[in-house]
Amino acid sequence: MVPIESLIDFIRSRIREEWCDPAETMSYDSREGGYLGDIFDAEDLFYKLGLDISNDRLRRDLVSEFDGHPWCAKDWELLAPSERWIYGWELFQHVVKHRRRYSFWYDEGDIEEVNHPDHLPPSGFLAEIGGTLQQGGLLKTVPAGIRVWRVRDHEVGRALELPKDLTAPPVEHARQPNRFSPPGIPMFYAADEFETACLEVTAAREKSSVKMSVSGVQFRNMIPLNILDLTSVPALPSYFSQHGPRRRHVLTFLKKFAADISLPIRKDGVQHIEYVPTQVFTEFVRYILKIAPFWPIHGMKYSSSRDGKPSWVIFANQAECLPHDAPLDFVRQILQCIPESFKTVPVS
Repeated sequence: MVPIESLIDFIRSRIREEWCDPAETMSYDSREGGYLGDIFDAEDLFYKLGLDISNDRLRRDLVSEFDGHPWCAKDWELLAPSERWIYGWELFQHVVKHRRRYSFWYDEGDIEEVNHPDHLPPSGFLAEIGGTLQQGGLLKTVPAGIRVWRVRDHEVGRALELPKDLTAPPVEHARQPNRFSPPGIPMFYAADEFETACLEVTAAREKSSVKMSVSGVQFRNMIPLNILDLTSVPALPSYFSQHGPRRRHVLTFLKKFAADISLPIRKDGVQHIEYVPTQVFTEFVRYILKIAPFWPIHGMKYSSSRDGKPSWVIFANQAECLPHDAPLDFVRQILQCIPESFKTVPVS
């Protein structure tokens, strides 16, 4: 059993990492008769921190120990780290969609804010977020042999040739913008489950009077793949966790970021603009981010916008999905088709 005094000391030490008496840090407006920022009493502070205590007597005893003065954030004039990253992500999206698509790395934002601690310009956003992805433990290596479903829709009765017709598209056919790939840059999209892959494909297709089917086949990776796994953001630690506030802010941002990456986008004629931020981010992951020095990332795992289940984008073109017989063919095969898994279903 933990003595109540020890519990109070522990809670106080955690709270004091980010909170204090406003008299210590906050300006006071004598004319208005109040502090210039948000202040909380102990009851409100405990609620804000998620300290839910079912025992009413214990809760009252703890609140009374912290009720001698109001509370405020120590850095009350600054954004919390997670808020700074979220606002930085929102600014980055706006800039690459509406202001600088191909030279955003020169955009330093509001020049008057350059030296402000909250400043996170579009030019520096990706590099800083790369660090949070590392800290969140989202860069992983999956072993060879993982099976995923690749599907495509087609007219009823049309026969598909395996594996060529179900690989990543050839460059000349990579015409449509996708969540992670702009036109002209083929990538391999897949899902853990056949049904998820079907939902993703049929959602992007306009309604047609032509009867359609969906055919799919499994592929397996022939080499270990370094991936950014946006489906495995750890649960937020308790405010009183031993990891401290830094990890809590990292995971708070990553949960928001991973959810934004998977947001459904309606087919309304402007989806190519809405895809731009994730396409730019994907290029950063593919060519700049590393799981270790000189170890590139091969793809990303994310939650489907259709059913929330795991989906994949692997940075592989058609040649990297096919076997090679020519002795001087230096293209490395990354993915291998499993023909016996092939199946076709009608589009309802």
